[in-house]
Parts: sequence; C-alpha cells; structure tokens
Amino acid sequence: RGVTVLCHGGSLPGYKAMFARVPERDFGLVLLSNREDAEPYTRLYQVIDIALDGELPEPNPSDLALSRLPAMTIPKETWGALDGRYLDAKSGEPLDVKFNRDTATIEADKLGFALALRPAGADVFLDSWLNFDATLRIEPVADGRPLLHLDFGGQAGTFEWAPAYRPAAADLASTVGAYRSDELRSSCEVRLKDDQLVIRFGPDFHEGAECPLEPLARDMFFAKRDEPGVKKRYAVRFQRAGAAIAGVLISSDRLKDARFARGTA
Repeated sequence: RGVTVLCHGGSLPGYKAMFARVPERDFGLVLLSNREDAEPYTRLYQVIDIALDGELPEPNPSDLALSRLPAMTIPKETWGALDGRYLDAKSGEPLDVKFNRDTATIEADKLGFALALRPAGADVFLDSWLNFDATLRIEPVADGRPLLHLDFGGQAGTFEWAPAYRPAAADLASTVGAYRSDELRSSCEVRLKDDQLVIRFGPDFHEGAECPLEPLARDMFFAKRDEPGVKKRYAVRFQRAGAAIAGVLISSDRLKDARFARGTA
C-alpha cells in the first residue's frame, strides 16, 4: 500500500511472534501469541490497515471491485467455477480455492498456509508475503476446469481439478501396515479405523499423533487434524512395487517427500 514495512517474525511450537515498523509513519507493532494458528503476517497487515487508516498512499486491495480486474481469459461471470479442491499429481499436495467476488481475490489454502491472492495481471494473482511471493497463474482448459500454476516461494506445482474420489476397499486395505524411515529413525503406521483410513505418528497413547486420511486420488491422501493452536496437514502418497505397497511419501509445509518403507515400525 505504498509504504515500507520492516519486520521480523519468529515461532516455537505453540507460539508466534512479530516485530514490525513502518518508519515513514513512525508506527511500530509487537505481536505475541500463544497460538500456533495466529498468522502474525496476516494480522500485521490487518493492524496496519486499522491503525493507519487514511494515512496510506495506495488503496486497500480489499476495495478492489470486479470491474477493475485486468483482462482475464476466463469471463468474470464464471469465476465462481474456480471454487473447490485442486491436486498437484507430482507432489500429491491439495490446494483448496475460493474466489471472493467482494474483494476480487482468490483465497487458497496450501497445507495450512492461507493465501489471499490479488490480481497482478491477466490471469495472474499474487500474494506478496513479507519474505517471499506466492504467484498463481490460471491456464484455461477447453471444456473443463482450468489448471492452476502456483509458485509458492520457489515451490512450483501445477494443480488440476480434483473431483471427489472414492477408493476401492481393496486399495484401502492394501495400505494398512507399518512403515519405517531409517534415515529419520522414525516410523508410522496406517490403520483402518471404523472404515476410515488413518495414519499414526508415535505411540498408541498419543492420540494427537493420529490423522484421518482423506482420499484425493488412487494412492494419494490428505491427512488433516486440527487441535487448539495447532494445524496438522500432510500430503500422503503410497508407492507400489507391482500391485503391492512398497512405501509411503509424506510431505508437510516444510518437509517434502520423507520416505517410509513398508516393514516393521
């Protein structure tokens, strides 16, 4: 919005912090939180908008109307058709997308990261974080949902529309078992619990380490568990050797493709 923001954030499990200054307006902010989901960068922008209302040279992006969108390949009347879940077949990561017509922004969730992508050119949307940019490019597809090309601070992926998927019972049963990573000296276990596939990291008595697995495509699942102050999100991809499951790849927002081999946990 036309002013320089100097900031530094920090975190430990269960805590988030932020220090920031807007030197041109002699404004400073310290944010302390004992919640994992505080999202201090987002709240920093919100506080600046409130505290410096009327003092910033550029308008708030939320004031942008649909009529001011740059030329788009997809007609404005059909932007609601963007809403839904997309899947990057290479990484197995889902991307949940919703178009907000009031602010002309694309709201997205990438493994727990909330994005508010604003128009930055024809078919391009941008969320400028304080330490990197997230860029979304929309590629129209004839007679179908568009492809979404997301560059998330160097993590690049192509996301396709992911309709609801119901795996065969045999496919679910074939994934059940123990998995081990010698490199990480860690293990996990996949179980069927009340007809729901779950993955567990850690001992039985630690219920918080168990996440239900939502099917995305064959052998691809989304593990999600929310607790007070903590969001857990994992992309889970099973690997096969022939028809048999040989291992599983697990990714989170920072850990990518940690491989666990089928064996003894």
